[in-house]
Amino acid sequence: MNQMEELRDQERLMMLKEMERLKEEELAAAIEKKLAAKAMLEEVAAANSEQIRRKELLKERAADKQAELDELRARRYQEAKEREWRAKERSAAERSAALMTELAQAREAQKASKLTQRAEVARVEHDEFMRVLAVNRAKEAEDMAMATTQAAIHERYKEELLAQISTNEEKRKVGRLG
Repeated sequence: MNQMEELRDQERLMMLKEMERLKEEELAAAIEKKLAAKAMLEEVAAANSEQIRRKELLKERAADKQAELDELRARRYQEAKEREWRAKERSAAERSAALMTELAQAREAQKASKLTQRAEVARVEHDEFMRVLAVNRAKEAEDMAMATTQAAIHERYKEELLAQISTNEEKRKVGRLG
């Protein structure tokens, strides 16, 4: 039983460590997500600011074609950053979901292990009960046989004693008469 308690304690400790690790990863992911969002907003603001500055310059230069190209580049850059940010978010969500699935599977495996252990303990207890029952029945049968034998011996002794008394009395009667 001590070994099973140790196993249970070890499993509980491993489960607590795993849950702590998951919490730390989730916290780190949340912080990373906030920092990424802030950085993206700063980049977008910087890009917008840069775009506004370029537009002002382009107005002075009247170089429409270059302005369109710069605006297109800025838009593409912004879109690329947004795609990258969304990909990171999706990856973090998938990683978190995988960890939760793994944790759920570990819990199910632990439940199954506990059920198996309980079934084994029940089987061992049942086998021990049946063994003790068989020993007790054998002892009862032995005691019954012994009692029957003792009763037969007593009965035979009683009959022999009564026969001897009867024989002695007959002898006395014959001795008195003769």
